[in-house]
Amino acid sequence: MLMFWHVHTGSLVNGRLVVNIDYPNVARQHEFRVHAFDRWEPNEEHAVTWHTPLPGYKLDRRIPIHIHVEAENAQTNEYTEVWQGTTWVKPDEELTQ
Repeated sequence: MLMFWHVHTGSLVNGRLVVNIDYPNVARQHEFRVHAFDRWEPNEEHAVTWHTPLPGYKLDRRIPIHIHVEAENAQTNEYTEVWQGTTWVKPDEELTQ
């Protein structure tokens, strides 16, 4: 499950959240997601949640997740987070067990 929320001061207005999962086994309907909004309230209680199955996932595999957020009343943000094992890692970080 992926959860996205923001901590912008106040609501984001007239925008979209775009997420692209870079994993070859993810089903097409789960690899690219768009959440368009008129108003998106801040904080975790207003999170956008997507169930995203990862068939055949092995713990040593890194999965980059590309995130783009834009709104009329905020600066556009683009970044990439990386999932590996059972946690988020920095792109250049090794998995430790």
